[in-house]
Amino acid sequence: MKKSNIILPIIFCLCSILSEIYIFKRYINAIKNERNREFVESDDKYIKFKKYYTLMNKWFVDKCNNISIEIFFENAGYKDIAVYGIGELGKNLLLDLKRGDINVKYIIDKSAEYSCIGMGEYIVHDLNDNLEDVDVVIVTPIANFDEIKKVLEEKIKCPIISLEDVIGVSSIR
Repeated sequence: MKKSNIILPIIFCLCSILSEIYIFKRYINAIKNERNREFVESDDKYIKFKKYYTLMNKWFVDKCNNISIEIFFENAGYKDIAVYGIGELGKNLLLDLKRGDINVKYIIDKSAEYSCIGMGEYIVHDLNDNLEDVDVVIVTPIANFDEIKKVLEEKIKCPIISLEDVIGVSSIR
């Protein structure tokens, strides 16, 4: 009888200890996962691609609803524009504007000689060139807009806006 009186409390203690170890491990893993998520969400690349995704999604929805970005330029009185950045967003902007009446006078890109292959129909400048006057410069690398705007303000005297300012504020055409 004494053995059973001792075995049950020992089993109970072992179960308690094991359950506490299990709970503690889950708690530690939850903290690690939270820290990893916080790290990822504060990572510059994560923020950049989230901004790009949000913009492209909004642009796609506008296109599906026959909303034209050209209306933005017309309403603002922008006829002659320059596009800064010839990455994916820049190429999509040029493609979108190709069918309309907005005149893309030139493209600006910091590594123009490499990134503008296949853009033969456009004049391409790098940041060291003298930039011809335009009505507005659209900056397509939206994640770096503030830094790019500061550099461009020293080179050209016209409004400099982000592609984010264009997408989602247009009207139905």
